[in-house]
Amino acid sequence: MTYVYEYFRDFDISFSLSEFESDLLSIMSVTQSQLHPNGWSFVKAFEIVCEHLYLILTPNMFMYFYLMKHKAKIDWILLNGVTHGSLFTMYS
Repeated sequence: MTYVYEYFRDFDISFSLSEFESDLLSIMSVTQSQLHPNGWSFVKAFEIVCEHLYLILTPNMFMYFYLMKHKAKIDWILLNGVTHGSLFTMYS
Protein backbone atom coordinates (compact mmCIF):
# COMPACT_ATOMS: atom_id res chain seq x y z
CA MET A 1 0.00 0.00 0.00
CA THR A 2 1.31 3.44 -0.89
CA TYR A 3 0.50 6.19 1.56
CA VAL A 4 -0.60 9.56 0.25
CA TYR A 5 1.82 11.10 2.75
CA GLU A 6 4.79 9.69 0.81
CA TYR A 7 3.95 12.06 -2.04
CA PHE A 8 4.05 14.98 0.37
CA ARG A 9 7.50 13.88 1.48
CA ASP A 10 8.67 13.69 -2.14
CA PHE A 11 7.63 17.31 -2.68
CA ASP A 12 8.98 18.43 0.73
CA ILE A 13 5.53 19.43 2.01
CA SER A 14 5.03 19.25 5.75
CA PHE A 15 2.11 19.69 8.11
CA SER A 16 2.46 21.56 11.33
CA LEU A 17 1.08 19.90 14.42
CA SER A 18 -0.31 21.55 17.50
CA GLU A 19 1.31 20.69 20.81
CA PHE A 20 -1.71 18.52 21.65
CA GLU A 21 -1.45 16.57 18.36
CA SER A 22 2.27 16.08 18.80
CA ASP A 23 1.87 14.86 22.38
CA LEU A 24 -0.99 12.56 21.38
CA LEU A 25 1.03 10.93 18.59
CA SER A 26 3.93 10.52 20.98
CA ILE A 27 1.77 8.79 23.61
CA MET A 28 0.19 6.59 20.94
CA SER A 29 3.69 5.81 19.54
CA VAL A 30 2.58 6.46 15.96
CA THR A 31 3.55 8.87 13.21
CA GLN A 32 1.29 11.21 11.27
CA SER A 33 1.09 8.85 8.32
CA GLN A 34 0.02 5.87 10.44
CA LEU A 35 -3.17 7.46 11.77
CA HIS A 36 -6.23 6.81 9.58
CA PRO A 37 -7.86 9.98 8.15
CA ASN A 38 -11.05 9.34 10.17
CA GLY A 39 -8.84 9.24 13.25
CA TRP A 40 -7.50 12.67 12.35
CA SER A 41 -11.07 13.94 12.12
CA PHE A 42 -11.71 12.72 15.70
CA VAL A 43 -8.53 14.42 16.90
CA LYS A 44 -9.30 17.73 15.18
CA ALA A 45 -12.95 17.76 16.27
CA PHE A 46 -11.95 17.01 19.86
CA GLU A 47 -9.35 19.77 19.74
CA ILE A 48 -11.81 22.33 18.36
CA VAL A 49 -14.56 21.47 20.87
CA CYS A 50 -12.19 21.61 23.83
CA GLU A 51 -10.75 24.95 22.73
CA HIS A 52 -14.26 26.33 22.26
CA LEU A 53 -15.22 25.19 25.77
CA TYR A 54 -11.92 26.53 27.21
CA LEU A 55 -10.87 23.08 28.38
CA ILE A 56 -7.21 22.21 28.78
CA LEU A 57 -6.36 19.64 26.11
CA THR A 58 -4.51 16.55 27.25
CA PRO A 59 -3.82 13.35 25.36
CA ASN A 60 -5.06 11.35 28.36
CA MET A 61 -8.43 13.11 28.15
CA PHE A 62 -8.66 12.18 24.47
CA MET A 63 -7.67 8.56 25.16
CA TYR A 64 -10.47 8.36 27.76
CA PHE A 65 -12.96 8.62 24.89
CA TYR A 66 -11.10 6.79 22.11
CA LEU A 67 -9.18 3.54 21.72
CA MET A 68 -6.53 2.64 19.18
CA LYS A 69 -7.11 -0.37 16.94
CA HIS A 70 -4.70 -1.98 14.55
CA LYS A 71 -5.98 -4.68 12.27
CA ALA A 72 -3.52 -7.08 10.66
CA LYS A 73 -4.68 -6.41 7.09
CA ILE A 74 -4.78 -2.63 7.50
CA ASP A 75 -1.60 -0.61 7.82
CA TRP A 76 -3.30 2.35 9.50
CA ILE A 77 -4.07 2.86 13.16
CA LEU A 78 -7.81 3.31 13.69
CA LEU A 79 -9.51 5.23 16.49
CA ASN A 80 -12.83 3.96 17.82
CA GLY A 81 -15.05 5.32 20.55
CA VAL A 82 -14.98 3.46 23.84
CA THR A 83 -18.02 1.54 25.02
CA HIS A 84 -18.92 4.00 27.78
CA GLY A 85 -19.54 6.65 25.15
CA SER A 86 -17.55 8.61 22.63
CA LEU A 87 -18.03 12.24 21.81
CA PHE A 88 -18.26 11.84 18.04
CA THR A 89 -19.24 9.08 15.67
CA MET A 90 -17.48 8.09 12.47
CA TYR A 91 -18.84 9.50 9.22
CA SER A 92 -19.84 6.69 6.87
